[in-house]
Amino acid sequence: MEIGKEYLRIVIERFNSVKSLGDKTLNQLSEEEIHWNYNSES
Repeated sequence: MEIGKEYLRIVIERFNSVKSLGDKTLNQLSEEEIHWNYNSES
């Protein structure tokens, strides 16, 4: 296999893994928790 194709395969696999983790994290939060900030003026 060409190194370029293998690199892209690995990058796409890693992207999908990180995206899945992020999606699972956001699914655990309410809309209010997503928009929470420490300082109400920020």
